[in-house]
Amino acid sequence: MYIMRRMAHVAGLAGIDHAAKATNVVQDAGVPVSLWVGGVGSVPGTVAWSVVVDSFAQWAEYTERLTADAAYNNIANEGRELIESFEPDELMQVVHGEIDRPSEVGEYLGSIEAVVNPERSAEAAAFAPEVANAWSDVTGQRVVVVTNAAGTMDTITWISRHETAATIDEANAKVAASSDYAEVLAKGAGLFTSGTQMYARRMA
Repeated sequence: MYIMRRMAHVAGLAGIDHAAKATNVVQDAGVPVSLWVGGVGSVPGTVAWSVVVDSFAQWAEYTERLTADAAYNNIANEGRELIESFEPDELMQVVHGEIDRPSEVGEYLGSIEAVVNPERSAEAAAFAPEVANAWSDVTGQRVVVVTNAAGTMDTITWISRHETAATIDEANAKVAASSDYAEVLAKGAGLFTSGTQMYARRMA
């Protein structure tokens, strides 16, 4: 299973509104895409589109479908001036956990992306699901671990879904109070060279 993500920086509220309209056009074409608006940890004006696919072939089929869709091409051309820049597209492979349902509009995603220390890549790969399981045991919430099949390489990303902002606070409080989680987290010392944490909310 893969997650395809396209991230852009748009011009203000007009850019976000156009991103939502474009998302609706893509959904009408039969591609189950989600639109996310970046929150803390991201540059203001950040939006991202994601779609879960079973295979690279399914991603290619979706791409070909949109390329041939007149409504999609029209709205893409209309919004050029509202998109300030794109990040490289990423195809992320799920290596631990599962996505059991699409996120609902209004739900949040929390993600931590870490760059692997190349001298300790095998240890980092083993640590990623261990710390994800420890977080889930403490919070009662699921975590999906992904690595990039295309895009920025040598990264591991942990993604968790939150129904509300309050559940983010609840999870953070449980983790902060857990000595068991702290013990597992300490095993990650030296396995990564840098990392970023951010939250986003589904808009469409």
